[in-house]
Amino acid sequence: MVTIFLDEAGDLGFDFENKKPSTHFCITLLVCRHKNTVSALKSVVKNTLVRKFNHKKTKEHVIELKGTNTNFEVKRYFYEQLENFHHPLPMDIEIHTIVFNKREIVNPINAKQNHHKFYNFVAKEILDAVDFSDVENQVNLYVDRSKGSEERQIFDTYIKAHLEIKLPVSVNLKIRHERSHELAGLQAVDLFCYGISRKYSFNDKSWYDLFKSKIKNEIEWKPKI
Repeated sequence: MVTIFLDEAGDLGFDFENKKPSTHFCITLLVCRHKNTVSALKSVVKNTLVRKFNHKKTKEHVIELKGTNTNFEVKRYFYEQLENFHHPLPMDIEIHTIVFNKREIVNPINAKQNHHKFYNFVAKEILDAVDFSDVENQVNLYVDRSKGSEERQIFDTYIKAHLEIKLPVSVNLKIRHERSHELAGLQAVDLFCYGISRKYSFNDKSWYDLFKSKIKNEIEWKPKI
């Protein structure tokens, strides 16, 4: 069984004259090829929250790790826990990411009008980069529950149509949209996606440099829209 957590960083706004949208947009996947890795992620996230936020001296209870409001020291602690987790197996995570510079889009008006389709297309592009040759029975794809019900249905239909071509007939594909505070894997991929976004948007590689060895695919996409 392969479990994939998907998150994005940046926005799909293109009005650089009147507003302040992000300069880049990226979608990142965290791929786990063993069920023990998913359990390990849960333990590491829980331990980080307890040790760094929810200890006895704190008054406010933090329910999830977020890249935007977690400082570098906490991120480093989180990653060290991942690196040192060897029970029963070493952490076997893979990171796959696709990034594009929004200023390079040929037709930003079209991208803005069709931003949901654009998002789905970019997600499909990075999912295509994942090696599914060793999958035996099931692929679980978890996405942060930020879309409306109709958008979720369109996303699921689109991604399934493309992924099921790559997967053996015997492999079952399940796509689930969940709240990030309920799944450690979504919190972990949020942290990694944030680091990748900081690299491209602000040339800040401090957090990125810690986990870059886990990156299997890093695609700088040049869209022609």
